[in-house]
Amino acid sequence: MILLQTAGTGMSSLIMFGMIFAVMYFFMIRPQIKKQKKEREYRSALKKGDKVLTTSNSFLATSNSILYVGAKPIFVDIQHDGNIDLDLCERELKKDSSIKAIYVVAFSGNLVNQEKLKYLRDTYNITVLEDNAHAIGAVYDGIKSGSCTNSDISIFSFHPVKHLTTAEGGAITTNSKELYEKILMLRGHGMVKTPDMKPWEYEMQDLGFNYR
Repeated sequence: MILLQTAGTGMSSLIMFGMIFAVMYFFMIRPQIKKQKKEREYRSALKKGDKVLTTSNSFLATSNSILYVGAKPIFVDIQHDGNIDLDLCERELKKDSSIKAIYVVAFSGNLVNQEKLKYLRDTYNITVLEDNAHAIGAVYDGIKSGSCTNSDISIFSFHPVKHLTTAEGGAITTNSKELYEKILMLRGHGMVKTPDMKPWEYEMQDLGFNYR
């Protein structure tokens, strides 16, 4: 598992999701670090108008991170525990094959049903994002919060009202080396440095933010 810490406002990690959505669904090509002619492919983010299933019971930052990239949140009702109803998510996926992702929230520290989450991810070939801002240290049937066992990426918040705080900021976890490298670049202004560069040299390969 790869963990990446971000600094900034209490919404930093969720805002980063809007940027991460820029690396997840279709393939885009960008130059490699040493300006090689060979090009790499990245699973790219949501495009304008793409649809994402998300919970109707969450802080506004959850759906805002979808809107940042011009995508469309589709709100799904919740279960008795406050989490998104994954059975209703499947109903939506059956009706609309154009849905690109599910963005789940671990409400009050309760992780969503991981078995069902895995089923939806595998069956419908969608990207899964977990908002675990309330769920640091949570475990569901042996699956730890932030392990990304059944998701592509997970976020945590270190806002003062959360269980663990650094006053502000947050963290992102993923098991994808490609996503990790992309997020790392976006965190620092889209800049990349390589060992062969002089101390003052860098390349800007994408438009990023100052979340270091």
